[in-house]
Amino acid sequence: MAAAAVGMEIVNPAGQIESISSDRVKQYLHTFGSTGAVVGITMQVEPEYAVKKCIYQNMPWSFLNGDEQLFNEVINAGDFMSFFTDWKQ
Repeated sequence: MAAAAVGMEIVNPAGQIESISSDRVKQYLHTFGSTGAVVGITMQVEPEYAVKKCIYQNMPWSFLNGDEQLFNEVINAGDFMSFFTDWKQ
């Protein structure tokens, strides 16, 4: 979540509110309050998007190490892919 911070406001030790610009935010994120109390953070947000989950069971191992072109097409079809196995079989 720290990577999404693009601006912040702190109350510095002198009691003044200080605005931290996006190019300096990373320097302040992990100071644990030693530079002042954080009173506001501006976050960069992602637009909403739909997630689809498909589960395919009993796929042969040849899918993972067989046809490289097919494998690449499937892997590149979405933003995220994961594979799970039952090592007992």
